[in-house]
Amino acid sequence: MPGSLVSTSATQSDQHTGSTPEVASRRRSGQPLAFAAAVLALVTCFVASAAPLPLYNTYRAANGVTTADLSLTVVAYFLGTIAALLCLGRLSTHLGRRPVTMATLALVLSGCLVLLNVTSVGPLVIGRFLMGVGCGMASSTVMAYVVDAAPADPPWLATLITSQGPNVGLTIGAFTSGALVDYGPAPRTTVFWTMVVLLAVSLLLVALAPETHPRTPGALASLKPQVALPPAARRLMPVAAMSFMATWALGAAYQSLGPSITQDYLHTDKALGMALVFASYMVPGVLGAPFGSRFRPATAQRIGITGYLIGAVGLLASLSAGSIVGFMLCGALAGTCQGITVTSAIRGLMHGVEPRDRASVLAAIYLTCYIGAMVPNLVIGQLTKVFTIPQVMTGFVALAAIAAVITWVWVRNPEGLDG
Repeated sequence: MPGSLVSTSATQSDQHTGSTPEVASRRRSGQPLAFAAAVLALVTCFVASAAPLPLYNTYRAANGVTTADLSLTVVAYFLGTIAALLCLGRLSTHLGRRPVTMATLALVLSGCLVLLNVTSVGPLVIGRFLMGVGCGMASSTVMAYVVDAAPADPPWLATLITSQGPNVGLTIGAFTSGALVDYGPAPRTTVFWTMVVLLAVSLLLVALAPETHPRTPGALASLKPQVALPPAARRLMPVAAMSFMATWALGAAYQSLGPSITQDYLHTDKALGMALVFASYMVPGVLGAPFGSRFRPATAQRIGITGYLIGAVGLLASLSAGSIVGFMLCGALAGTCQGITVTSAIRGLMHGVEPRDRASVLAAIYLTCYIGAMVPNLVIGQLTKVFTIPQVMTGFVALAAIAAVITWVWVRNPEGLDG
């Protein structure tokens, strides 16, 4: 099996900096407090990001928010993430991981405060945009913080957390919010005050954690929009990008179309029902990630994208039949295979990446993911005015089929892992 990106990068860093064996050993052993703080910050950002989702049917009923409006909020969220990844993705390389992680948590917290008073689509768009900026920063800075501080064993841990941490957070957030919406007092505000408390606790833990990356000059210059990949990663990115786009587009559709699907096609108006359907796609990715680590990246990507395509076809068939059980089972298959595909692609792209390039590579990866999620959902928001949701979902199956063909024909292992 190939070595982990943590151990590989740590060894390269030790050689580059001339660290003593004792210092190198401590670095490879990880930094427990920084690692715990970084993981909590990453997951908490996405927990808060999912908090509005179970309230969408409430906003539809009480405030006249339409399915097209909900697609607009998804686009606003992804615009925020893309802006952050383009302009802020390298900031922590110069200012340090810890202060930029704290700023990330503060941005998501501010989005929660805006969403305390949603009376129309306007505040919803603004709040989601702020959350998007914060989650975009989390997808570069906080993930780089996780990788910096992660232990060398097990070798797949850092990749598992960076690839599936967002999905875990989104699922926890959807379930927490769903339970509060169905059974809690004043759900439209209790949900977001709960998230504010969680984010504040996470912020405090990060403030107490050690820094993992030295400050370097060039912070202002790093704000210039730029997508940077080392040469080895550029060779692998086109095929990986197709998988990222196909799988993330469907994940975003669960957010924008989920309320309509669960209420109009699967015949449940419970917020927890929407959260359960959402989780059926998001959670299984965590199971797929360790499975994919058993194979070389190219092999795992072929396995993953094939299973994902089968799951996507099943989702469309179950939706047309109005079967909530079938929809969730096929969502679980697609989600598991999404975990295999995305984690393996990230593992290949991050192979041999030096510490100074980690945030940039992760920013490029998640910039691709978020663009792949935003553009189809911008389109489907308009298509839902003309076509039924099952008809719109056919487009996601077609995208999965294209990704599968491209992956099977052109996917390659990173240099040094060929064969």
